[in-house]
Amino acid sequence: EDTDETAGFVRKHRLLDNALELRELWRPGMPQLKLRVYQFDRLLTKYLPKLRRHFRRIGMAPDILASQWFFTLLAYAIPADWLPRV
Repeated sequence: EDTDETAGFVRKHRLLDNALELRELWRPGMPQLKLRVYQFDRLLTKYLPKLRRHFRRIGMAPDILASQWFFTLLAYAIPADWLPRV
């Protein structure tokens, strides 16, 4: 079982770190997070403009939505017993 858990962790790590470059989200100043928030806002503008306008009307900025999604992704990517240390 430990081998399966370890292999699963390694796969998640490779996906998040290499394919999605999520390690860069947490660097000082969070430049990649800012870039991803900008990209998210542009995608909303292009594909879901009514939803973007609604979010703006109610005062929900895209950085709130996108950053929370990335934090959730991080929480699911690491083992639960590591979360208190993060």
